[in-house]
Amino acid sequence: MSDDLAHPRCWTGTEYVHTCHQPSGRTCVERNCNEKAGTPWGPYWCPHHDANRLNRITDSLDDLKRSNELG
Repeated sequence: MSDDLAHPRCWTGTEYVHTCHQPSGRTCVERNCNEKAGTPWGPYWCPHHDANRLNRITDSLDDLKRSNELG
């Protein structure tokens, strides 16, 4: 399990397996993705795109934190 990555319960060692998928009845909102949407973190993205989204948010927050520490 990797607590520092999005969907930490979906990681088994170095392998990523979507175990937290909770379908919302929607299709993923990402362009050209027809996967079922719904995770504990949001009903609009499939697990793969939701993990990417959460990692982008984490990276942005880390950047803000670093820039604030430098200022």
